[in-house]
Amino acid sequence: MRSGKINLYVESLTRQPPVFHITPERYARVAARLPEIASRIEPVLSFDGEKFAANVAKADVIVGWDFDRQAIRAQAENLALVHITGAGLDHLRPFDWLPPKAKLTNNSGVHGEKAGEFAFMSVLMLNNHMPQLIHSQAARKWDRAFASISTGKTLLIIGVGHMGAEAARYAHRNGLHVLGIRRSGKANRYVHEMGTPDRLHDFLPRADFVVVTAPAVEETKHL
Repeated sequence: MRSGKINLYVESLTRQPPVFHITPERYARVAARLPEIASRIEPVLSFDGEKFAANVAKADVIVGWDFDRQAIRAQAENLALVHITGAGLDHLRPFDWLPPKAKLTNNSGVHGEKAGEFAFMSVLMLNNHMPQLIHSQAARKWDRAFASISTGKTLLIIGVGHMGAEAARYAHRNGLHVLGIRRSGKANRYVHEMGTPDRLHDFLPRADFVVVTAPAVEETKHL
């Protein structure tokens, strides 16, 4: 921050879908909404590491999904923050590349509302036999599949964090009985019964549908 401004390096990857690309146009739209903050930032926007080598040493903040982590460890003396444009961090382990004074943050929580909508859509599709109907459609076969409404049925959510809580909210307001599993066992207003992971085998036989929104960590491997 020698210039008095925050040196921001943003890395996008062409191998990722365009929704993840931080382009000059997208940055400009955000900067226009937050002019006071934007005036304090010196941004460098890059794709596929093309500007990484020239900017890593002076970067105060790095934003993106994946980087040359060994170069960060060796050269990023000014680095205060690395922000990951997603919720998952497994691809960055082990974290020994992160400078001691730098913090690592992610986008955990920003997908909650969309994830809740998607989860409930999936429940409705399962309840109404949509996989069977799609298969029949592809086979050019007229196949009627009858179903009762989802109201009153039981949904088990494994992992009631940001996304799981949103799934519970959608299900609760549409009349489903919601069971939840979370490590802490802490209650949620949209979950009728909450349990810790040791209750999983008690809850499973009661569920008509199961939604898994648990993080991919060692404890959930092969769940």
